[in-house]
Amino acid sequence: MNIIFTPGESAALAKNAEVLLALANQHDAWQSEADSIGFEGSAQTHAARRKELRAAALRIVQIDPDCWPESVLRDLGLPITPAAQAQGGA
Repeated sequence: MNIIFTPGESAALAKNAEVLLALANQHDAWQSEADSIGFEGSAQTHAARRKELRAAALRIVQIDPDCWPESVLRDLGLPITPAAQAQGGA
């Protein structure tokens, strides 16, 4: 199923570190699939996109780490803040 997002929804999604990390994880899965069947060019493309998405998520989270749950901070390799612990993020 294809979902067409409005420009406002697209802009909001692009500012959400959790969404960007989910997309990065999907590219990681696609990279693994491409590697397993020998599509080197495709695997490199997915690896580059994953890196780009994770970097964007990191930039967003670094603005105010206290706004994000533990899971996001942990996934990005950042220290867990007291505020994130209080949120009870998994």
